[in-house]
Amino acid sequence: MSTTIAHSQYPNPKYAWYVTTLLLLAYILSFIDRQIMGLLIEPIKEDLNLTDGQIGLLLGPAFAIFYVTLGVPIG
Repeated sequence: MSTTIAHSQYPNPKYAWYVTTLLLLAYILSFIDRQIMGLLIEPIKEDLNLTDGQIGLLLGPAFAIFYVTLGVPIG
């Protein structure tokens, strides 16, 4: 007695590419979000009258603390 079981592909290839595309877009947005400060640092510095030391704190420890406390728990 021979039985054949329909083998469905999991995940569906279209759905897999959809999820891959969404993850790629999320990664691109995350990368742009992290790199945009380098481009905007001079206008921010001039607008807020910040020193190089204050900018260093904003881009270093302040960013790291914010990212760890909010970025990791959110996922």
